[in-house]
Amino acid sequence: MRNIYTLLLYLLVPFVLLRLYLRSRKAPAYRQRWLERFAWKMNRANKPSIWLHAVSVGEVLGSAPLIQKLLDAYPQHQLVVTT
Repeated sequence: MRNIYTLLLYLLVPFVLLRLYLRSRKAPAYRQRWLERFAWKMNRANKPSIWLHAVSVGEVLGSAPLIQKLLDAYPQHQLVVTT
């Protein structure tokens, strides 16, 4: 089953690139962060990291106390929050 999903992903990439291109024609600044969308250009941390991912607005707002506690408990770590 995983092979089917992987094949489907590779088949859809040209359409994703086309969508990104068409959108970037309307907003040229949108083009500057293409590589990040494919995780090809990511900033690497020089120190240990804690990665927190939140999907919805409620998760982001609900994670604020957790973020503060993580910052207090692990000051030597870099906290990365993605949405």
